[in-house]
Amino acid sequence: MTPSNEVQPPSEPIADQKRPVRILTAFLHKETIPHALLFTGIDGVGKNRIATLLAMTANCAQAPPARNGTELSQPAGLHPCGACRSCRKIEKGIHPDIVRIQPDGRTIRIHQIRTLIETLSLKPMEARRRFVIVEQADTMRPAAANALLKTLEEPPDRTILILLAGQPADLLPTIVSRCRHVRFHPVSVQSIAERLERVHGVPAADATLAAAAADGSFTRALEITEPGWVAWRDWLIAASGLDSPHTLPQKPLGELLAFAEQLTKNKSRLPEALETMAGWLRDLIVIRHDTSKVTSTDRLDDLQALYGRLPVEFLIAKIDVIREAQKSIETNSNLRLTLEAMVLRLSQDCAKDKRLNSN
Repeated sequence: MTPSNEVQPPSEPIADQKRPVRILTAFLHKETIPHALLFTGIDGVGKNRIATLLAMTANCAQAPPARNGTELSQPAGLHPCGACRSCRKIEKGIHPDIVRIQPDGRTIRIHQIRTLIETLSLKPMEARRRFVIVEQADTMRPAAANALLKTLEEPPDRTILILLAGQPADLLPTIVSRCRHVRFHPVSVQSIAERLERVHGVPAADATLAAAAADGSFTRALEITEPGWVAWRDWLIAASGLDSPHTLPQKPLGELLAFAEQLTKNKSRLPEALETMAGWLRDLIVIRHDTSKVTSTDRLDDLQALYGRLPVEFLIAKIDVIREAQKSIETNSNLRLTLEAMVLRLSQDCAKDKRLNSN
């Protein structure tokens, strides 16, 4: 897979990312943009969008001083004109000097980095500053990450690399140490709900539910507003046995394995399924302290009826089982065996907690 210039116009909100925008704006204003940036945070909080806006602003033909006719005493923000040739090409994903690297399957492979290095050996064709945006940089295999090190150490002229990842710990320390780290925080429930209503026309009640369940990710909120999501969520919780965890030991083995098989068949939705299961268990913990923090706001009655039977330690242990399965999947373990082991361990953990009963 070669570096890709095809990108859908990003849709993540940036309303709650004032600090990252302020930092990047200062770099632009002082003309001191680091040659390597690391944007970290959960998916759907604006990392991709702000990386694109930075590239657009840095190459905009109508810079703010030219548009306003005055010198700037303060940074103007990431506000490209959006109308010049450069802005239009970057927004459409067809600018030759804005290169994107995306995972080839589940990982970024060494051949992609080698192709990138060949591309960067040539001078930029049009841009004042060439940008390389490495999406899901935490999926780089060690060989690919090591191949990128030399480029980070000795970057080509007029070239800026932006790595997007969940957290610094997911990358090699040698990669992190060569980048300027910019942290992105989860988007607030209020901001997500407002944007869903204003931009996407989602009814207020549905927007509130999606925003609460999105865990700070606007991308996830959009997925939740899709028709049938609530019914799918309810099926997932029931089929996994998490709607009645204290009776899981009595669930037939065949049903548990059948559920694992169903998860295996729908690989594209598996990450969301595991996050939804973990989120349900988290709700069973937080509801006893603050109902406003619950994500499944439409099922408060069910959660309140359950949580008294389930010790916090037990719920945390179950969440850990799901997290371990997620990590195994990320390292390309056998998918079906991983999911079968997960559902069996969820049931076994339930059976081992002597404080639970089967009422």
